[in-house]
Amino acid sequence: MEIYELNKEAFTKKYGAIALIEDEEVIVEAARKEGVSTIKVIKNGQSYYLHSRYTPVLEAEKNAEKIYSSGKLHILIGNGLGYLAQTLLSHFSKKDYLLIIEPSKAIFNKCLATNNIRELITSNQVSIFLGEVNEQLDMIFNALVNVGYFNRFTVYISNNYERAFKNQVEKITKKIKDVALIHKVNINTSVLYSEKWHENYLKNIPSAINSVPINAFRNKFVLPVIIVAAGPSLLDEIEYLRELRNRAIIIAAGSAITTLAKYEIKPHFIVSIDGAEANYKHFQNINYSDVPLFYSPMLHNKIVAEYQGPKVVFQVGEGSFFNWYNDLLGFNTSSVLAGPSVANTTLDVVKQITSGPICLIGQDLGYTDGYSHAIGNRNREKIDVNNTKIYQIIESNDGKQLYTDYSYLSMKKWFEDYLKSKEITNVYNATKKGAKIAGTTIIDFQDFIVNYCQEEKDIEQEIYDIIQKNNSKEWINSHKDYFKNKIRENLNTLYKLIEYSSEAREISQDMIEVINKRKNKNINQLLNKLDKIDKKIKRINEKDTLLYFIIQPALINIDYWDLNEIYESEFEEYEDIARKNYYLYDKLYTMSKKIKEYLNNLEVYDETAIK
Repeated sequence: MEIYELNKEAFTKKYGAIALIEDEEVIVEAARKEGVSTIKVIKNGQSYYLHSRYTPVLEAEKNAEKIYSSGKLHILIGNGLGYLAQTLLSHFSKKDYLLIIEPSKAIFNKCLATNNIRELITSNQVSIFLGEVNEQLDMIFNALVNVGYFNRFTVYISNNYERAFKNQVEKITKKIKDVALIHKVNINTSVLYSEKWHENYLKNIPSAINSVPINAFRNKFVLPVIIVAAGPSLLDEIEYLRELRNRAIIIAAGSAITTLAKYEIKPHFIVSIDGAEANYKHFQNINYSDVPLFYSPMLHNKIVAEYQGPKVVFQVGEGSFFNWYNDLLGFNTSSVLAGPSVANTTLDVVKQITSGPICLIGQDLGYTDGYSHAIGNRNREKIDVNNTKIYQIIESNDGKQLYTDYSYLSMKKWFEDYLKSKEITNVYNATKKGAKIAGTTIIDFQDFIVNYCQEEKDIEQEIYDIIQKNNSKEWINSHKDYFKNKIRENLNTLYKLIEYSSEAREISQDMIEVINKRKNKNINQLLNKLDKIDKKIKRINEKDTLLYFIIQPALINIDYWDLNEIYESEFEEYEDIARKNYYLYDKLYTMSKKIKEYLNNLEVYDETAIK
């Protein structure tokens, strides 16, 4: 029992105690060769060996050779006695990670009693999950997604686990698929818009300087808020909004403004963050002079430039880049948490400005009655629900079935994670036909109005007063010289980056040609030259966050570049590196020139925009 106690102590220290639940008969036997143990499980009268009865260690080594590749998250469903997990760990580089999911606690207890797996338990490159799919497994997946491990991963189901634990394995693999596809949706969005949001950030500088920061609205209200999303069931509740003008703050989330405009309902705020051209089209016929537009600088620059009403600016996220942008503007815009949809972001905006109850309408998160959006929305379309590869079926608030997809599920998950992490209990979901959102209270919209929207307030006047108090012409005039100096500093940095990246791009191109000719000596010479340029660029990066801003789209693309990870020769690996280098320096050169042009052409101070 010495090994068992050693491992039990280590496991308990890292994971906590486990229950000794014998929900199946588990038998450890001596393997017929190798002098180690094997294991079988008996369920419903059927016996399943989880390792070879003869050579379980050799079997593990062969399987590890087949499934291991460097720089990946390895998800192992079924640990057995730990042979495969131990062998995989012995192959690991610093970039690898192993998640072991063992559906049977009884098997894991036998493993602890039989095999010394202390290295697995104590390794900071291994996580072990026991039992059924639950919130704890969700938390593990979230953590792995957040640190980038779900960018490249592989799943391996150990021998006979699909037969012995069919239902559990099906749930686990479905959960992995859901997590992976939701993550892929988010990544595709980041890659697709990464360069566009750079352009928007720079072109929106003039408007941002003339905008009110969102922190001017922080905790200014105790009123109830209605977040209006663009879901297809919005029309079920839209008419009730007419009576709420002075009893609740009505906020249009993104393209929901088009449906509200069609039905001549004016919101108190509009929140928009989408930088795509399609979003601009939503706003072409929307222009209020007295409705504030809450926006991030990533919003399509034409929307911001052409909108005639007051503007309230915020950043989506925090970090060195956002500090750089605030420093450029000369004031703190404050930040809001970003989600997969503008409705997600709107919820955090609302939590910052009011302590009152919040109600969601039009938040279907699915294809209610087979449609994607509400009537009046440019994106409204009928879907083919027979395409089961795309659409999933979930339960709606009224107990019926709702077709959805992974894009909507990513939004749903964000809401649920946000509400749970913030311990928020005053969000109500009045979208009758929409998806259930854990953490919200399902309510009929009329009941929400009766319960929470009875006090009359001059909401428009309160908003106007905040805008006027925080939009000072005197401050803007005094800020002109400061901004000019900041632009000059950034232009000087850009000139250096253009010079260095141009030189590095040429060297990378030469390197690709040399590699194709298989000349080792020349490769090393070129690598030395690149190293010297990299050091110059690194010195800029240490002093100026502008480089991070410029290079981020390229880094996003490289991170998800579908290139071979296993190289058959040293030259293949060199070629892969050279191609990435050329792409990186070419993007750095192109973006530096483009940003230089933007900054040179900035006309920042528009006194007619000061309300």
